[in-house]
Amino acid sequence: MNLGRIDKLVVGEIFSSNRGFEHLLFLCDELGSRFAGSPQERRAAEYIAEQLEEFGYEPVVETFEFLGWQRGGALLEILSPFRRELPALVLPYSPPADLVAELVSVGQGEAEDFALVGDRLAGKVALCAAETTPAPGRRASHRRTKYRRAVEAGAVGFIFWNQNPGQVIITGSLASDAEAPIPGFGISRESGLFLLRMLERGPVTVRLKADGATVRLTSQNVVVDLPGRSGELVIVGAHYDGHDISQGALDNAAGTVVGLEIARALRAAVDAPLERTIRFIFFGAEEVGLVGSWRYVEAHRAELDRVVFMLNLDTAARGRLGTEYLVLTGWPELVAYFRELGRRLGYEFGVEDRFNTHSDHFPFAVAGIPTATLTSNERAEGLVGRGWGHTPADTVDKVSPKALQGAAMVGARVVLALAAGSDLAGLRRSPAELEPFLLEERLLDELKERGRFPLKTLPGD
Repeated sequence: MNLGRIDKLVVGEIFSSNRGFEHLLFLCDELGSRFAGSPQERRAAEYIAEQLEEFGYEPVVETFEFLGWQRGGALLEILSPFRRELPALVLPYSPPADLVAELVSVGQGEAEDFALVGDRLAGKVALCAAETTPAPGRRASHRRTKYRRAVEAGAVGFIFWNQNPGQVIITGSLASDAEAPIPGFGISRESGLFLLRMLERGPVTVRLKADGATVRLTSQNVVVDLPGRSGELVIVGAHYDGHDISQGALDNAAGTVVGLEIARALRAAVDAPLERTIRFIFFGAEEVGLVGSWRYVEAHRAELDRVVFMLNLDTAARGRLGTEYLVLTGWPELVAYFRELGRRLGYEFGVEDRFNTHSDHFPFAVAGIPTATLTSNERAEGLVGRGWGHTPADTVDKVSPKALQGAAMVGARVVLALAAGSDLAGLRRSPAELEPFLLEERLLDELKERGRFPLKTLPGD
């Protein structure tokens, strides 16, 4: 097998085709939001399976049940020092509620911010900033971590304000496959700053009215294999669902499209089995707590010991061509390996290590498997945190067709190199090695309660 020739064919397949952007238009413009458990999400899974079959694969659709959430009405009203209603959205998995309470700002929602507030939050509504871009050497907490701090501090409600301008309301789930304990609302930056100005003048009382319901729903993972000679697996994963208020173009129709393009190009270029099987998994219900990827690892525990590496495609085309980078998950010793791989391929990409828990690589990381997320180190000018993500502004016009091609090219070449050789064989993190990371993320108890840690991977364990 001439690996260099296959590599060049893969690059040519990706850069000589506009198929990726055509997929994006279908998923976003024709289907629109693909919220977990919705008819649009189901149609997206059917479309993905149809495309994979056209490429020559044999798709398997794995359906699963979960506790989903359906949106109702939302009311966020200032009652004092004067009355005013503010535009707001209820955050997924919020329980129904109608409450009146005083508002307390918890700043950025980091641990030190909550420490400053102390017990003043008990019985109050927490006003919390959404994710930002952290200063060098620091980390910004995820929405669910900030929400969890508010619950533990005794808050009765949670208001999450976007840090990007433009009257753009932000969303994001508060729980995974379960009803959250207190209601949460998303608002715009402008509304958040208005509330902060009101708090500078004195006490503010608000009314929160949340309607919505948790219901049993179904979703599906779409799985295909490019068979190899050995039993070892290299997994490529992407979630195709989005939030109900958005097209979800960057997060994560683009990642789905990149996965489809990698699958298409490798199928067209690989003329004999590689050493390892490449498995593509298109996950449902990611935006409501990684439900699809958790369901996958729970259903496939017996074969997780065969997985050499998992590459996650989330916000894979957020920037321009040339800004691609890999974020490893608690594997600093592999940074040099992937940097050298980029040099060897003649196309260097960024590589860093950061233990991130909020995308579909995480269930695999909990099993000790080396994982990385392919993303971009660039956001639109002036934006912080998620940028357009999780807002109605996450639309097709934010996605560069060249960025789609670049991400697919990098992903395909990395996967090809891993599947063609014996590198990274046998690497695993033990539960003891993972536990400090999970403690720092405040997830250890939750994972243990749900039987997800330690995640046993071998038959009979």
